[in-house]
Amino acid sequence: MTPLEIFTIGKGLWSLYEKVDEHFNDRKPQEDFEDRGTNDSKLEDSWKFFKRTEFSCPCCNRDDISEELVNRIDYSRSLAGVPFRITSGFRCEQHNRRIHGKPRSSHLDGSACDISAPSGSIKSTIVASLFASGIKRVGIYKTFIHADISTKLPYPMLWTG
Repeated sequence: MTPLEIFTIGKGLWSLYEKVDEHFNDRKPQEDFEDRGTNDSKLEDSWKFFKRTEFSCPCCNRDDISEELVNRIDYSRSLAGVPFRITSGFRCEQHNRRIHGKPRSSHLDGSACDISAPSGSIKSTIVASLFASGIKRVGIYKTFIHADISTKLPYPMLWTG
C-alpha cells in the first residue's frame, strides 16, 4: 500500500474509530468478570472467531493475551468479513529474542498480535476493520498486519515496515 492509500483509509476512519472507542470505554464489566480474570485456557472462550490458543506463545504455550485486544480483533473480524489468521500473539521474552523481536514489543505484554495479509485488498479490508474497532496502533508489513492496543507506546500510530 502506498502512503497515500494508507492516509486515505485512515482519514475517513478516525471519526468512526472515536465512536467505537467511546462504545468500548463505556462498557460495563462482564458479570462473570472475576471468573474470566484468569488465564486458564480451560475456560470457555467467549469470542466468535477465535480461540485463546491462537494467541499463545509457540515455544512455551503461555496465553497471556489481553482480552480487550481479542474482543476488538473479534469485532474487527466480524466487520471485515474475511478470515483472520493470527501469526503471532503473546510472546515470552525468550521467543521474542529468538525471532529478533523488538525489546519493547507489545507482544511481550499480550497487547499485540499479527494477522496474515497476503494481498493488498485483504490488507486494506483488515486495516479498515481494525480502525473501526478502535485499534489504536497498526503496522502494515509485506505479509501481515500488526494490531496493537498498547498505551505504553505512542498512539494513535500507523506505520509500514
